[in-house]
Amino acid sequence: MDNHFPMSIIDRLFIAVNVELVDMADNADRALCRFEFYEIIVRIAQAKFVDSGHFKSIAKATEHLIENYILRFRYEKMEGQDWRERELWTIEIDAFFQVNMKNINKVSFYVNNSNLVDVNTKQSCAQEIDIA
Repeated sequence: MDNHFPMSIIDRLFIAVNVELVDMADNADRALCRFEFYEIIVRIAQAKFVDSGHFKSIAKATEHLIENYILRFRYEKMEGQDWRERELWTIEIDAFFQVNMKNINKVSFYVNNSNLVDVNTKQSCAQEIDIA
């Protein structure tokens, strides 16, 4: 996004990519699934570089977008397993989860079954949950 490529273009592309001609229950309205993410990358490249005349090829424009606007912001891979062992799998975290397991299960149920629960029940559930 810059002066020549406003957020409104991204919004328009998002809407175009995220339209569902066939209802996909697992695809939230404000989220992109994997193939939609790839599609919006290509559409952004076309809108930013092909339509403006910087490139004639959508493939070259997409390559340029990925190399110069996405990959340059990457960072080294986080050592996930080391982090889990050092920060997450600790006695303190385990104790917190054990004390709050009943409430965690309630939250999980209501989040995973939100289509089965009415608004009034959700409010009373929030009032019942008491995190230690």
